[in-house]
Amino acid sequence: AHEDLAARHGAAAQEAAQLRNEHLEAVLAKQDLEAKCGHSAWEVTALKDEHKSATDELRQRLHLASQELAMLRESHRSEVEDRASRHGEEVRQIKGEQAAAAREMEQA
Repeated sequence: AHEDLAARHGAAAQEAAQLRNEHLEAVLAKQDLEAKCGHSAWEVTALKDEHKSATDELRQRLHLASQELAMLRESHRSEVEDRASRHGEEVRQIKGEQAAAAREMEQA
């Protein structure tokens, strides 16, 4: 389960980085097109609309990836806390058994 969470965490972080790169490429492409100024006003408006749609989609995907990453972090934190709690219980049980054995040895 821990390895699966770690793998999903890595995949979500990689997707978020890819989305940021795609967004940056879209911004640079838009700036390049606007700099050329050889397009009609309609073409520029259409390109801006297309860029806005692509940017909105990338933002949504990035938001979802960030949410999944937060969920995986919380799940991992919870799993680590559960393991630590179980380990502490096991240690207390072993110490109790050792103390009982030591008392029996003293009494014998």
